[in-house]
Amino acid sequence: MEKEFTKSDLKNRMVVETRCHLFYMVIDNWLVGVSDSLDLRCYSDKLFHYYDKYDIIKVYDEVNRLDSFIPIHIIPNVVGTKSIMALLWKRSEIKEVTMSEVEEKFGCKVKIINN
Repeated sequence: MEKEFTKSDLKNRMVVETRCHLFYMVIDNWLVGVSDSLDLRCYSDKLFHYYDKYDIIKVYDEVNRLDSFIPIHIIPNVVGTKSIMALLWKRSEIKEVTMSEVEEKFGCKVKIINN
């Protein structure tokens, strides 16, 4: 999962997950979901959408049927099940925090030093 996915890496029948945890199947230049669809032309090459809630944060391997692409592990109260899709890529993001949040986490004053 080290490789950075780009829009050109997406193939038909791959499944993507957006920042707002909606799942879509790639079909030609569209992301087709259960109740809506998104035009891939609205995405940058790095899979960012102009509404950040639709940024692609995960890419899964290809599936054969539209009704089979929601990972089982996201359904609450289901124990011992596994996802039916292989995760190919996950966006790695830097979390921004304040110094006071860091100090609260460590329970003391913090001084940042260079390596």
